[in-house]
Amino acid sequence: MIISIEEFNANFNNLTVKEGIKCLGLDTAFKKTGWCKIETTKHDLKIEYGYFHVTSENKYIAYDKIIDFFANIIEPLSVVVIEDTFFSFNPAMFRVISRIGAMAYTIASLKKCEPSYMLATSARKNLGLPAIKKKKEVHKAFIEKIGISFDDEDIIDAMILALNGVTTKLSII
Repeated sequence: MIISIEEFNANFNNLTVKEGIKCLGLDTAFKKTGWCKIETTKHDLKIEYGYFHVTSENKYIAYDKIIDFFANIIEPLSVVVIEDTFFSFNPAMFRVISRIGAMAYTIASLKKCEPSYMLATSARKNLGLPAIKKKKEVHKAFIEKIGISFDDEDIIDAMILALNGVTTKLSII
């Protein structure tokens, strides 16, 4: 998918896109991690996206698969924006998601990247999306702005994070 910087700026509050950036946005999860790679040129945003699905119920086997995935998808010297964990009412899930985010951060750091964590609400706000509304409402607004035809919440969240990584208006926690 390719979006012109001019079109992006018109749809996203005239944010400034940094030229020559490679960014990976990661919406980490135990079963399904959404990812989005963006490479900027002078005129365009080149966007790739997908998700990584873990099938093992054994958490250590799953962790090994996640580490392998991160080792393969994180490119040296790129910007990596990882969704920061938000503590809900499930401490076990919070612990697992925190570990997965730390795996991504560590691998990115070892590859001489610029890793950072960002809360979903901050990432949405930076793009001029409704920051604290229900996820479906945020995704609907994003789909309308970016012009995509799918509604996969993990990929959309990863896209929102990656777009923050290629713009100059960052609110990283």
